[in-house]
Amino acid sequence: MAAGFFYGEHQSWFSKWDDVTRDYTAVDEVFTGHGTKIHVIRHRFLRFFEDCWHLVEWMKRDTELPSSVRERVVKAAWGADPMVLCEAVASTSKHHTREGRNGRPSKASARVSAVMLQQGDWSPRVSITVRQPETSESRDYDARTLAADCMSWWHSFAEQNKLPFPWEG
Repeated sequence: MAAGFFYGEHQSWFSKWDDVTRDYTAVDEVFTGHGTKIHVIRHRFLRFFEDCWHLVEWMKRDTELPSSVRERVVKAAWGADPMVLCEAVASTSKHHTREGRNGRPSKASARVSAVMLQQGDWSPRVSITVRQPETSESRDYDARTLAADCMSWWHSFAEQNKLPFPWEG
């Protein structure tokens, strides 16, 4: 006897939330495990921020959600600093650069810019660098803190909108 699950064309936002939580667990494991390779650490962070932002898109398009929530999620995400940075990482990862119609950057670019391991310390420091197009100034953020802030934002959004988060107690 075989068991399985079929994923149809319409998938609930629950499916993407599952991806986000698994990505976050993989990010967290970087700080508790020994010997994770630097390129794997970078990939785990990129994957988390990509799926975290894509959850906004999934919720916006999930017709099972009330229309008020679908409309609110985009506006709320763009109004939250952690999610704005999350979008910048996700979009820069996807497009490489953030060019506008005139060929110049129109939005902030953000990337995982450093994964540092100190000798004798298995807990890496992972930085995200955000560059603003208007000023060309850069600012560094701690990637682990940003990921935690994004997860907190999602939990807060769910609570404010009375949404159940599946697979969580």
